[in-house]
Amino acid sequence: DFTAYADVCFREFGNRVASWTTIDEINIGVIGSYDSALFPPGRCSDPFGVTKCTTGDSSIEPYIAAKNALMAHASVFSLYREKYQHKQKGIVGINIYSYWSYPLTNATVDLEATQRCKDFLYGWILGPLVFGDYPQVMKKNVGSRLPPFTKVQSELIKGSLDFIGINHYFSVYVNDRPLDTGVRDYKADMSVNSRGSRTDPPAGQVKNYVINVFCKEVANSSSLGHLLSIHWVICSELNKEFVQERLAYTKLISETRR
Repeated sequence: DFTAYADVCFREFGNRVASWTTIDEINIGVIGSYDSALFPPGRCSDPFGVTKCTTGDSSIEPYIAAKNALMAHASVFSLYREKYQHKQKGIVGINIYSYWSYPLTNATVDLEATQRCKDFLYGWILGPLVFGDYPQVMKKNVGSRLPPFTKVQSELIKGSLDFIGINHYFSVYVNDRPLDTGVRDYKADMSVNSRGSRTDPPAGQVKNYVINVFCKEVANSSSLGHLLSIHWVICSELNKEFVQERLAYTKLISETRR
């Protein structure tokens, strides 16, 4: 039980810890674990995973996991506020994964797509924490696959934070992509295309995009311009190694838990 675990942490270390983060990068965590299967427990469904999963449902499980994680966070926050905060004087918050988005053009559909990207990335987590519910665009695009909050759950989650932690990595240009009519996962529900610059092609899966942006930063910061092509060769290989390393780790964790 996550709350029981947190209780032990607060009791044993609370006199030495001033700021507590309940969950690190909650949004990308549930996507990596239950949509792309990049992280343990490696659950996904075709065609959305980085590998061919045998268990999971990418269209539903990330949303269920996010709600459960938010409820766990709210429970821990409530515990600290009621039992420890008056004595330890600490604060409790949550951390989200972040990239900023700019509209690719000034067209209305791209402006709306940019806001939709932010609503899915930030609002998915911050909406319930601040307002007690998800953004309207998520309710519209995800529909019945987005598990609703009961009135009691909404009241427990709303306001359950002393601070918001943000891990910001990069920025993207966003344009509208029509909503797919078939089976969709989180990325398809967002219905946007993203790219690192106005001239780049739309990014593929998140794992490749993040690594390629990192590699581009490395290449651009190098004074050895003639080695630029070598940087890209290394980064191309890094993509493969990164995926294989993650898959091996996921397999190891899964086998350990059997």
